[in-house]
Amino acid sequence: MTNPVLESASFINSISEHVSVDLENVKKLAQMLSKEFEQKTYSIKTWKTHPLHPSEMNPQSAMWIFVIDTLNFSLYEPFSIDYNGKRYTGYWALCAAVNRALDNGIDLLDANVLKNISDEQIKQIFASQTGGIPQPERRRINLQEAGKVLLEKFEGSVELLIRSANGDCLQFLSTIVSNFSSYNDIAQIKNRTVSIFKRAQILIADLWACFEGEGLGHFQNIDLLTSFADYRVPQSLRFFGLLQYDTALSQMHLENNGNIEKGSIYEVEIRGNTIWAIELLKKQIIVCLGEKNIQQNGIIVNPILIDFYLWDYAKKNKEQISKIPIHFCETWFY
Repeated sequence: MTNPVLESASFINSISEHVSVDLENVKKLAQMLSKEFEQKTYSIKTWKTHPLHPSEMNPQSAMWIFVIDTLNFSLYEPFSIDYNGKRYTGYWALCAAVNRALDNGIDLLDANVLKNISDEQIKQIFASQTGGIPQPERRRINLQEAGKVLLEKFEGSVELLIRSANGDCLQFLSTIVSNFSSYNDIAQIKNRTVSIFKRAQILIADLWACFEGEGLGHFQNIDLLTSFADYRVPQSLRFFGLLQYDTALSQMHLENNGNIEKGSIYEVEIRGNTIWAIELLKKQIIVCLGEKNIQQNGIIVNPILIDFYLWDYAKKNKEQISKIPIHFCETWFY
């Protein structure tokens, strides 16, 4: 069974007019990353080294991940949260806000609470010194839908939602996007519907990483997932030269301060080629390492870990990478 996201990415790459993938730079980055993967300095265990992520492998952690990924979009604005004596921004501010709400008795791990969450509670949860979180109304809608569907179809349990897929990540992907509209991340290009499914795939990937591929995070075909087309990973890929923009896109990008219209050919090409570039990068890393070496030493090389690495790289090397502008898009899909 083929991941519809990979099929879509291949199609987008084949018809792209404004974004291309530089194969020579794919090879260069593959050589660099192969060392990281061989030495296991970046592995499935890295996810839990982040202090705001849950460290326990239990149903509560699975529900936490589901809540986070239901809210994980449009976090590039200057939204920050002060939590436990430290200021967090972007995705980490989202994690801090959810953890703070749990500390303060707002049980976001209860489907009934999600179903009935109010605008006032959203305001309280995401209260910030630097202004509220973007699209608060959409976040309320997403949480309410999440709670409603969990209660109506899965007895209010994310564990049952996960187990309904029987360890098949593509079946789970289909279940998520068909039951939760906020995860149904699709677009149109050249009269064809393409699947991107950023948040649905990262939900599966986060579960896999948190549970280290066991229990609720066990998916026998996890390597069929693609990378997650957002705004930060394309920035990393442009920094390393894998993604190339033509003059029209580069000029429009600069003139509009990075703003790109949702569903435009530019946005779809950026996202599709991001996925395709990481697929090519994965294959080249495997060539660099050698399949025998990978099997003998238990090295994991898949688009999930490559994506996680590139996202972390962009966050850790913010000053160095800031010369490459990210694209902005008004959406709740990423």
